[in-house]
Amino acid sequence: MTLDPAFISALKSATRAAVYGASALVVGAAVFQTLVLPRASAMSADERAYARTRARTVGYIAAWVLLLSHLARLYIQVIDSFLVAVPTTEMLEQLFFSTRGWGRGILAQLVISASLLGVLMATRRARGALPWLMTGTALLAALCVPLTGHAIGHAGTVAVAAQSTHVLAVGAWLGTLTVLWLTCRRLPSAAGLAAAIRAFSPVALTSAAVLALAGTATYFLHVGNLGHLLSTQYGVVLVLKIAVFMSAAGAGYVNWRHVTPRLELTGHRETFTRSAALEIALAVVAVLLTTALTNLEQPGD
Repeated sequence: MTLDPAFISALKSATRAAVYGASALVVGAAVFQTLVLPRASAMSADERAYARTRARTVGYIAAWVLLLSHLARLYIQVIDSFLVAVPTTEMLEQLFFSTRGWGRGILAQLVISASLLGVLMATRRARGALPWLMTGTALLAALCVPLTGHAIGHAGTVAVAAQSTHVLAVGAWLGTLTVLWLTCRRLPSAAGLAAAIRAFSPVALTSAAVLALAGTATYFLHVGNLGHLLSTQYGVVLVLKIAVFMSAAGAGYVNWRHVTPRLELTGHRETFTRSAALEIALAVVAVLLTTALTNLEQPGD
């Protein structure tokens, strides 16, 4: 079985992007239930229950996407390594245990993502916030991402911790915003939506600050030299990614300082719906740029 290497590369990029996006949504669904809903005091009990149920559905679907994406990554790696359409047990054993870092990493990712799916499936209809369980799912989803790739392959434990923090911060900011947009934009009362946004604002501000710190640490761990920012392809794509995140932060600032107060005064939610959609679209672009970075050689490698 022979496939075009460019096609294989495209498939790998697509599955990585799906992993990044699904991980952010799993984190976002957990953060929304743990840190946003309990602080949205102006929401009625019915609105809070409705939003929690929808958030759990988003997290459940994202967990399915995460598991299927890791399975697809494994299958694509088999195709690429052994040139067969149907892997044998021997091939999988060789991939898992002979390739060391990547094989054990993808095995761990499959176990973690399957566990996340099982937990979210079991708690989907449960009552109450389940804060500790939701916190655990967020941490596991963030830890799962760097177990294969540059971090564990080149820089070790510190880089894994930095990238996990990076994923956690992105999920807590832009993943939670996406969950809020999906779950609350059609609440019966604009006051309930405004309360959710107000409760989300400090989470977003803290997460953006943590993201900046984790991103800086990750850069110096992997690249180190500031001169590589504009002198290498990796650096240029990284600069574009930073610019996209800064644009998303700018859109978030406008939401916080201008759109939300207007929503509270007038009850018109269309402006928030559009501005939040722009912020989410920028998050999607950032995910695609992150995927592009994983395909590029790091300076100094």
